[in-house]
Amino acid sequence: MVLVEGTIFKVGEDRKTKKGKIIRTIEYNDGSDSIQSTLFESAKMPLEEMNQYKPGVKIRVYGQTIHDQYNHDELAIRIDKIALATPDPIREDTYPRKRVELHLHTNMSPFDGVTTIDKYCKTASKWGHKAIALTDHGGCQAFPDAQSAGEKNNIKVLYGTEFYVVNDKREDAHFIYNPSDRKLATSNFIIFDTETTGLSCRYDRLIEFGAVKVSPSGQVLDEIDFFINPDTKLSEFSIKVSHITQDMVDHGHPIKKALAMILEFFGDDILVAHNAAFDYDFLNEALKNNGLAPIQNPVIDTMQLSRYLYPEMRSHREEALASKLGVPFDKEGAHRANYDAEHLGKIFEVMLANLLEKNPDLTHQDLGALTITDQMLLTMHPYHVTAYARNSQGLKDLYRIISESNTKHIGAQGNPLVPLSYLEQYRENLLLGSACFNGDVFETAITKGEEKLKQKICFYDFIEVQHRSALFPSRSKRCPEGFNLHCKKCRKDGLCHRGLSLPQPTGQSLPRCLHLGKWSKRCKASVKLSSA
Repeated sequence: MVLVEGTIFKVGEDRKTKKGKIIRTIEYNDGSDSIQSTLFESAKMPLEEMNQYKPGVKIRVYGQTIHDQYNHDELAIRIDKIALATPDPIREDTYPRKRVELHLHTNMSPFDGVTTIDKYCKTASKWGHKAIALTDHGGCQAFPDAQSAGEKNNIKVLYGTEFYVVNDKREDAHFIYNPSDRKLATSNFIIFDTETTGLSCRYDRLIEFGAVKVSPSGQVLDEIDFFINPDTKLSEFSIKVSHITQDMVDHGHPIKKALAMILEFFGDDILVAHNAAFDYDFLNEALKNNGLAPIQNPVIDTMQLSRYLYPEMRSHREEALASKLGVPFDKEGAHRANYDAEHLGKIFEVMLANLLEKNPDLTHQDLGALTITDQMLLTMHPYHVTAYARNSQGLKDLYRIISESNTKHIGAQGNPLVPLSYLEQYRENLLLGSACFNGDVFETAITKGEEKLKQKICFYDFIEVQHRSALFPSRSKRCPEGFNLHCKKCRKDGLCHRGLSLPQPTGQSLPRCLHLGKWSKRCKASVKLSSA
C-alpha cells in the first residue's frame, strides 16, 4: 500500500456503467512524477464528492499500485481512501521592485510551454507586475489571446518571438580563413585534426594533434601525431569520446613544445580541417595564452565546403560526408587525431577535384567568395534570438519575418529559420535579446575566447543571463571544467563573471546584463539601454 499527496492536473471524460454510474479517471503530480487513479460513483463516493476532485485541487490518496489493464497496463493507484489535502501555499513575489519577464513560452511553443498566456497574465498581475513579454518559438499564435488577457488583467503585453536564426552572411560563413591568392591546383595542403578535453577553447585543453601533408595530386608527403600534456586530469566524458587515457597524455609533450612542433609542421602551407572554426580557434587560443602570434596560414573548412558542394545532404558530419563520397570510415578509429586527419585527406581529395573541375585556376581566396544559397541555410545550426516589437511598425515586421520563415525557410529539423541578414533589415523597430542557453552569446561564452564573446555581445540590445540551473539542463550542454558563473562585480550568477570591459560600438549603446530578471547596476558590462 502507498500514501501519495499530489495536485490534480487532468480529469478524463466520464464513462457510464450499465447501471448509469459514473467512472472518471484523474491524473495527479507530487512534484517529482505523475500517476493516475480511477474514481467510481457509489454510495461510498457520491457524484457530489467526485466533482470536487478537479484540476488544481490537492489530494491525499491511500491505495495499492497496480498495472491498469484498461489503460495499456500503465502504472496506477487503486484507491482505498481519498481526501482533500491542504493546498500548497500560493507563490508570491514580495520583492518591492517588480521585474518584467522577458522570456516566456506558452502552450503555443510545442514541447517547451504548457501554460496559457491568460494564466501567465493573471499570475503576473497578482504579483504586482506591470508588464510581461511573450516569446513563443517562431510564431505568434498566442498574440490574440495575449491582447485579451492583458486588457482583462490590466497588464501590458510586450509582443515578441524567439527566432531560430541562421547566419547567412558571406563574411561569417568562413569557408576559409586568412585569404590567399595561391592556386589550389598547385598548392600543398596540411590536413590536420585536434583532440581536446572539451568543446571550450577558453576552458578546455589540447590533448592530441595529428596531421598529414599532401601534394596537389594527393600523395602523402609527411605526417605527424603526438599527445599533449594538458596538466590536468581528464574527465570520464573526455576519455569516452576521444579514447585517450590519462596515461597517454601524462607522457605527452608540454604545450609550448607542442605548439612549436605544430607551427614547424604547418610551415606556410594551406591548412585544411573539418569544422575548422573549432580547431583553428583552439590553436589560436593556445598560442595567445603562450605569448605567440595567431596562425597566419590560409585555412579551408571542409564542413562549410560540404554545405556548398552537397546542399542536399541533411548532415555534414565527417562520417556522413565520407559515405556520400564513397570513402571508407572506421567508427572505432574516429575521434583520434591521426585517423581523422588521414581520413579527411581522402575526403578533401575528392572535394578538391569537384571544385577544380569547374575552375582549374581556382584560388584560395576564391572560396571566400562562394555564395550562400537558401538550400545551404536549411542544414546550418540555428541559434535563438528574442525579438520584441518596439512599436506598431515593429509588430508588422514581426509578422512579416514569421511568415517568411514559416513558408520559405523550414530547416532540416522542422524549425522555421530566419536568415540573419533578413532580421537585420527590420531591426530598426525591433528590440533584440540574446535569448537562452541556445543563444549565440552563451554558446560563444562556453566555446570561444573573450574577444569573440565581446563581439557577439555588442550585436544585442540586452543580454539575458539565466540562473545556473537553466544553463546546463542536459548532457548536450556540458559545463566546461573551470567555467565559473559567479560575477565578481555584481555578485550574481551570470556570464559577466569576469566583469568584461566591452568596447563602445560607434553610434550604439552597449547592452546591459539581465541577472535573474533584474538589471545589474554594478556589473562592468551594464550600461544604459536606449529607450524602446
